[in-house]
Amino acid sequence: MKRYYQFSDINKYDGNFYDIIEELYYKESRFQKISVLKSYSHGLILTLDDIVQFTEKDEFFYHEMMSHPVMCIHPEPKDILIVGGGDLAILSHILKYENIKSATLCEIDEEVVEMTKRFFPDFAKSLKDNRAKIIIDDGFKFLANQKNKYDIVIVDSTDPETIANDLFVTDFYESAFNSLKDDGIFIAQSESPLLSCYKSIRKSIYKNLKSLFNFVNFIYYPMPCYPTGYFSSVIASKKYNPDEVTKDDINKKIKDFKLKYFNEDIYFSSLTIPNFEKEITNINDYN
Repeated sequence: MKRYYQFSDINKYDGNFYDIIEELYYKESRFQKISVLKSYSHGLILTLDDIVQFTEKDEFFYHEMMSHPVMCIHPEPKDILIVGGGDLAILSHILKYENIKSATLCEIDEEVVEMTKRFFPDFAKSLKDNRAKIIIDDGFKFLANQKNKYDIVIVDSTDPETIANDLFVTDFYESAFNSLKDDGIFIAQSESPLLSCYKSIRKSIYKNLKSLFNFVNFIYYPMPCYPTGYFSSVIASKKYNPDEVTKDDINKKIKDFKLKYFNEDIYFSSLTIPNFEKEITNINDYN
């Protein structure tokens, strides 16, 4: 008999329904509950604290958009830091770029990395790359001790009401800014624009980053397994204007990657601010 489970980023909001065959893995780490579920239609599903992080069917939307836009904005990134991201998916995308010198991943929960090795071997292959370095530590504390070190900082966190709460506060953004080189770029997930419960958080994210960086832009893209199916990330750049990247610049960097979603046209469309978002945020010009 088929079993049906409903998962939602926030319990009081409707999430998605998945037809689950079986639970392949469950563990309660020091920080959270980790589950891997096998589904009929979406492949394997990773959940943390019963919140869907991704499914094999649609993970590429989020992971490509959290990786490639910033890599295309920066003309020559060498040293990359990923905060969170223990599923190693973003690390896998970053290491596609041959010019990368180092890619450091700081993950608070070692059990997530161990789970990935077992159930997501395509992502775990990134650990064999000698440019990759895994640090098991609190990202907030780790960043506070990094100065002028990275070209790009990527924050692949869970929602603010989870163990990732410290990654949405002013002090964290200041630490991220200080950890970046003079032309560094920051990106973090910034929730769904359609969820009213995140309206104030997203305004705060923009305000805090704008006080530090010269350019701040939200990017928008589908993420079917998240509530509303519509998601955003925020990009903050010290020097490089995302609008000044050319299609040729992007195509030269990604033409051999065989990506499923991201391309030069998606890049520019993702920077376009929807009308409803302008009304919600009262920000008419993100730059």
